[in-house]
Amino acid sequence: MVLFTRMIPVIKTGVHRIHLRNEAKTTTLERLVPHLGTLETTRNQLHEAKELARKNEHDLRDRIAELKESNFELSGSSKVQAAKISQLEKQIQILENDKAELARQRDLALKEVEDRKIKSQAQFDVLVGKIKKLEGARDEVANAAAPIVQAMFFNNNGPSALDASEIFDKLRVAPDTYFKNIK
Repeated sequence: MVLFTRMIPVIKTGVHRIHLRNEAKTTTLERLVPHLGTLETTRNQLHEAKELARKNEHDLRDRIAELKESNFELSGSSKVQAAKISQLEKQIQILENDKAELARQRDLALKEVEDRKIKSQAQFDVLVGKIKKLEGARDEVANAAAPIVQAMFFNNNGPSALDASEIFDKLRVAPDTYFKNIK
């Protein structure tokens, strides 16, 4: 029981060290990839550009519709208006291309965010696995120490039913088991 009580702070220290290492890795990752902080800003800019493109497209379509509705003859001034309409149609095509490019950039940014989430979950799963290994090692040490505690109890109350060599064999194996499971 005394041995088990002494092992608890050692186990807590090991878990705390793992926690500190993971925090250090996270901090290093944030320093190495500074553009992650600008993802929200980029997303907002994409949204604003998309809204502006939609408004411009709507305005240009209204303007084209107004020009088409007015029945004009193809005279000198009508040719100028036809050139303006052609120019506006080209601008609409450019805006549609920009809209497609913005949608592609948005999809790439969302994919990158999802990839980061998956990577973070994998790191968390590894940490949980290490904690479970540490808990298993702690339990094995406690199980190995149980015969010693029983032997001490029996020795104090009368003749021992356990062989002393068996107790020392279990004691010799316990530290190896503990350190093997920590790795």
